[in-house]
Amino acid sequence: MGPACHGIGLVMFLLPLLFGWVTPYAGHMIPGYEAHRFVYGAVGDILFLASLFVLGGEFWDKLRALFIRRATVRLPARDESGGN
Repeated sequence: MGPACHGIGLVMFLLPLLFGWVTPYAGHMIPGYEAHRFVYGAVGDILFLASLFVLGGEFWDKLRALFIRRATVRLPARDESGGN
């Protein structure tokens, strides 16, 4: 997966989470939110689920590891030439 696809996937993943966190406090400031709460919620849920597919299998593994107590992190060795 390229950096652009990863960035798009992260935006798709985080946007519904942030929107869901902000709307109880600032929902009255969002045009049409009060009348169409269900539509906003459904679109956010679909966007969130689609982001899991865009981010791919490695992200699924990382997400799954959050719920495994004994999971550890293994970072790849840093390349001294400046590449990733």
